[in-house]
Amino acid sequence: MFENIKLSKELSRLNLSFSVDNIALKTYWCRAAIKEIKTFMNKQHAHSFFEIHLCIKGSAEFILNNEKLVLHEGEFIFIPKKMSHQIVKISEDFVKLVWGFNAKSEKDKTDADYNKLLIIRKLSQYIVASYTPNTLNILYLLFHNLDEKKIGWYSMVKQHLYEIFVEIVRCLIDKNNLLVEGDNDDHKVRMDAIAPYIMDNMANGITITELAREFAISERQLSRICNREYGMSAGEYIRSLQMEEAKHLLGDFDLSIADVANKVGYADYYAFCKAFKRMEGLSPAKFRLSLLK
Repeated sequence: MFENIKLSKELSRLNLSFSVDNIALKTYWCRAAIKEIKTFMNKQHAHSFFEIHLCIKGSAEFILNNEKLVLHEGEFIFIPKKMSHQIVKISEDFVKLVWGFNAKSEKDKTDADYNKLLIIRKLSQYIVASYTPNTLNILYLLFHNLDEKKIGWYSMVKQHLYEIFVEIVRCLIDKNNLLVEGDNDDHKVRMDAIAPYIMDNMANGITITELAREFAISERQLSRICNREYGMSAGEYIRSLQMEEAKHLLGDFDLSIADVANKVGYADYYAFCKAFKRMEGLSPAKFRLSLLK
């Protein structure tokens, strides 16, 4: 069924961007690919979205960031955004499903179960893992509905694609221990990724809500993690990084104090001075003068 070129072309022509459980999935392409279709690119390339190659039959050799690997039957490879990749060799019987997509939350919520699925947005390395027998069963159902085209077939195809998304994310989580169950279903989040994100987005006035949403956890869970790792709440942790950066910038005498305030996310000059003095014990102006001594 997967080797049916006609069905694969039909699948590739469908609009498969949709929303389920407050997750919006935007599909750029989705198709079954076999050797006869000759859809394999012979140059390294990268995308602004995620890509999954799910090997149904045979094997293929990939190059990702100049590393070689072989994808075997029963395995899939998750390729993050902007990662250079290329297929350089495939077996005669190679069949795969390839899906290029983006995923985001449709609601301003961070504590719902569906947001756990969006943890993939933080992945920056490719991952190879085995998919479950259930994933293959879902694939069969997807192509069966596409082939038969009984009433409701289009909705069923999109539903099956969402089910594949969930199965793949579960495999990624299990493979890489992205989420670890603990007290109150706490999440283990790599703190070394949170600090750079705060620094990169500090000038925009980053909030706890935005930070929690980016890492697909609740605000309460984020504060719990910060308290466990640093002995302070998430808000205190953000402010501590802001003030550390402010002290660094105050050493640049070409910048006014108002400029420094803006660069660390304070649009209000007086609010910045008040926060700085509360944390450092002296005003930004006096701190700058102390640097001259």
